[in-house]
Amino acid sequence: MKPKKSKKPVIPTFANQQDEAKWWGSVEGRAYLKRLAAAKASGQSAGGPIAPRLVHAEAVQVTVKIASEDLAKVREVAAKRKVGYLALLKTLLHEAVERLDEKSSDKNYPPTPTQS
Repeated sequence: MKPKKSKKPVIPTFANQQDEAKWWGSVEGRAYLKRLAAAKASGQSAGGPIAPRLVHAEAVQVTVKIASEDLAKVREVAAKRKVGYLALLKTLLHEAVERLDEKSSDKNYPPTPTQS
């Protein structure tokens, strides 16, 4: 009798963002994130480049209005990278916040207006 091989977690292909959101919120999607977190803790790599960023201790759902031109560009870039546009938006926001945090530690940022 051969030992069972553990199944590699597979993220299904989605028809639209609504189906993807339902899957990530499902028992299967949450189980995937738990396996991903366990693999990360043990030093293994699992999932794509965006998936590790989905594993957070706490997340809050927000609603933001975005200019249609900006959203179109984000969707275009996301399609080229073969990632969901919402995942790309989260990544971009996270990177921007990190840059702000780095700049805020700089005593000369933000520049103060000079008085004449």
